[in-house]
Amino acid sequence: MPLQYSCFISYRHGQDDIAKNLASSLGTELGLWLDMDVYIDKGRLQGGDFFNNELAKALCESVCLVVVYTPTYFSKQHTYCAREYKAMEALEEQRLKELGLPKNKQHGLIIPIVYRGESKLPKSITNERNYHLFEAFQIGGRDNLENEEYATQIKKIAE
Repeated sequence: MPLQYSCFISYRHGQDDIAKNLASSLGTELGLWLDMDVYIDKGRLQGGDFFNNELAKALCESVCLVVVYTPTYFSKQHTYCAREYKAMEALEEQRLKELGLPKNKQHGLIIPIVYRGESKLPKSITNERNYHLFEAFQIGGRDNLENEEYATQIKKIAE
């Protein structure tokens, strides 16, 4: 399956503003590097919905997964985000293997961005992956788009 998207933005229901602002910022920056769109689910799944085949396909067609982390990301009641995360872990392992690279090489395919709850990050992230800490940035609104530190962090993620 060919890659279609520079990244897949994974976020919990109710965090639409954060995810859309991040997708816009990353899309602008990544557009300078790649001729691929950022994937963000605009028709969010609701409780009781079946996992959407479109989401699964988009995840498989994405270069990487960008996690919009808050303490409810790995909710036990709403497991969509956990499924996206686990699916990309499997893809990451498969892709690195196909490239002949060890799993713990320098760069992975999952990029956690922690907006809130750094102390609640699962050990599977804190022990294995670096993450970007966005706790200092405002949630909601568009003020971050004019924040120089925010722009610098977006550039680092895109690179």
